[in-house]
Amino acid sequence: MHYRTDIGAKALGPRIDYVKPSDIDAAFGFGAILDLGLFAPRWAWDLSFDYWSKSEESLLGKAKLSDMILATRARYVLAEAEASTRPYLFAGPAIHFVKASVEISGFNEVSDTDTEFGMDFGAGVALAASPKLDVFLEGGYRAVSDIGQWRFGGGVLFG
Repeated sequence: MHYRTDIGAKALGPRIDYVKPSDIDAAFGFGAILDLGLFAPRWAWDLSFDYWSKSEESLLGKAKLSDMILATRARYVLAEAEASTRPYLFAGPAIHFVKASVEISGFNEVSDTDTEFGMDFGAGVALAASPKLDVFLEGGYRAVSDIGQWRFGGGVLFG
């Protein structure tokens, strides 16, 4: 994550997460993150797009839950911009497009889609692998009214 004193696309990269939603088994998710630079000293901004899905089958049928998330976050960077290891705290709003479906053997599939608003909270660390490549690890909680989610993961940013 590059920390400059201006707003604009600074880096882009993929991410992968281990997601533990409330009341269901864990799932793996994936997404992308766009670093939008600094909007104040030590305050960075990013956008992320994430997706996870969990399916379960039994003799009676199949159930599936998925969540597509569009989030924006402010990050408070705890180290100087030039440091090779930069821990940070983050928080910000997110829009969740949640879809649930159930298919009972011998019957049609029934599904429902809902749009939920939530908040992301967490912490992470960015490690400078090269002048144009950062590796990041983070963990946090996505507070959503129906399906709060713990998530732990990381990725790379190119830029």
